[in-house]
Amino acid sequence: MSQESLKTALLATIEAIKAKPDVGKVVFRSETKWISDTKCEAKVRDFDVMTIDEPPELGGGNAGPNRWSCFWPPWAPARKSCTQPMPRSWGSRLPS
Repeated sequence: MSQESLKTALLATIEAIKAKPDVGKVVFRSETKWISDTKCEAKVRDFDVMTIDEPPELGGGNAGPNRWSCFWPPWAPARKSCTQPMPRSWGSRLPS
């Protein structure tokens, strides 16, 4: 997706939510099952079950990525790429 098509999609979404605020209400669901100690299994939408565990240094068995590893990767580049240059290129400023 190009920056221009992303901008168009985002601005259309903003306008749709302004017109009908209820379309902006989104629910994210997952199922999590505690297995033992620091280990759990998580299911999100129709994806395969994922094992989440801590490394031995944090008391886990290293059976899968830890919670931080699951959460941070999608947000790290998004924060830098979306919250900094894109709004500026659209002529907007975000509060510091």
